[in-house]
Parts: sequence; structure tokens; C-alpha cells
Amino acid sequence: MGAGDESGFATEFLPDLLNNLMDSRPVLILIFLFLQKTSLFAQTSFGVEGGLSYNTYHTNITNRSATTLKGVTGFSADLPFRYKIYSWLYVTTAPGIVQKGYSMNRTDSLYGEYDRHINTFLQLPAGVSLVYSWRRLRGTMEPGLYAGYWLAGRVKGAVADVFG
Repeated sequence: MGAGDESGFATEFLPDLLNNLMDSRPVLILIFLFLQKTSLFAQTSFGVEGGLSYNTYHTNITNRSATTLKGVTGFSADLPFRYKIYSWLYVTTAPGIVQKGYSMNRTDSLYGEYDRHINTFLQLPAGVSLVYSWRRLRGTMEPGLYAGYWLAGRVKGAVADVFG
């Protein structure tokens, strides 16, 4: 697998999986039901959030003129939680896991060399939500704290065999 060969889970398997899921009528109905807004008069709410991301690394690599930076597909999955204290005050949190990455590829005579970095983080944002309503308009301010922990990092790559 060289620098130009970007095969992997996100580029081979994921598009086929998404196309197959979208052809399925029950999945579309389920997605439609999840996206509907419901009015709940409860003090506590929780849910599941997630998605895909495309992360890139922006830096000055003028000392590596024959190197290109490429993004890597990542993901995020969270469990949001909101607890109502008063009609204008909520406590919120959304613990989750995030994966980010980038790739550096050589483009000169060392074509085929690459470094692919993938990092996985645990995140815990926590805060309060202050709500103010003006008739049909509603405004919020959500100050809070954020904690993150690096769970794992993986570097995959290929280096030229200069002695071979």
C-alpha cells in the first residue's frame, strides 16, 4: 500500500454500506422517525449523537517540499444528557469518543513513503444552559467546561529501504 493508495474502511466499505442502507425502506422510515421533533415535558432528556468527519493537518512543511498532507476520515459518537433544574436552567453533558487523523505522503523519488496518524480521544463537555424566552423567540447561553483524554494513537506507514 503506497502513498497514492488510499484504500481502507472509509474509502472502500463505508460508501457501499451507506448506499445499501439508503436503499432499505425500513431504515429510511426509522431515520425519519428519529428526526421528528417531539415535545417532552420531562426534567431529564438523553440521546445518542454521532457522525463522520474528515480531518486535516495544517502546518508549515516547507522543510519537506516533496510532501503532501492529506485528511483522514474519522468519527464521533456522543451520549448527550440534559437535566432541568428550573424552567430557565439546565445542566448538560455529552460524554463521547472522537477519532481524528491525518496522513503525510511523499511525492518525490521516495514516492510510496507515507505516515498515517489516527488518534482516539474520550471527551467530556459539561455545562449549564441558561434559557430566556421572548414570546415565540428563545435564546440560550451555555457556558461550560471541557475535559478530554487521549485513549490511543496509531501510526501506520511505509519507509523506503535505503540498504536494499
